[in-house]
Amino acid sequence: MEEKRLLSREDGAALVTVLVAIIVMLPPTIVLATLALRWQRQSIDFRDRIAQELAAEGFLEETRARLSGAGIDLAPNEGASLVPRSIDGIDAQVRVSRADDVILSLDGRILEGLAATSVDLEQTGTDPEGRVVYQFRKVEVYLIEVDVALRPSLPPLKLYSILARLPDGSLQTLGLTRRR
Repeated sequence: MEEKRLLSREDGAALVTVLVAIIVMLPPTIVLATLALRWQRQSIDFRDRIAQELAAEGFLEETRARLSGAGIDLAPNEGASLVPRSIDGIDAQVRVSRADDVILSLDGRILEGLAATSVDLEQTGTDPEGRVVYQFRKVEVYLIEVDVALRPSLPPLKLYSILARLPDGSLQTLGLTRRR
């Protein structure tokens, strides 16, 4: 009777060679796969952060448009929450508050308190080029806070802006900052 051998000598050597090759190649393969996944997560986070920033700036511009029109009418020291246009997957909250009005003089000083109440807003003066201009201007100051959240693993973006409404009705941005 003939004996059956499970593996011939050459088959056994081939099996050992393949196993050694797998053992040698496994660590670099795991390292490369880990690096590839990390790079993918970083690029997804970057994409989502950019989407958050663009959405926040869009909500700020929408709020600015509402302020320049007749959409928001606030008294000094009053605030309101707005519901911005919805964007799929992005949760946003917008809060607008109006600070006390300030009086600016022609030389750029800010008048507050009693000094601000005692000025005549109709008083005129001349600028360095000889034009007749108002000596004092009353400026409305608004604080806009935009909170944008995209997904739980990414910190929310907070955008703060200070706007001033000039006597001619135009809006000026006095400051803008972002926080994560």
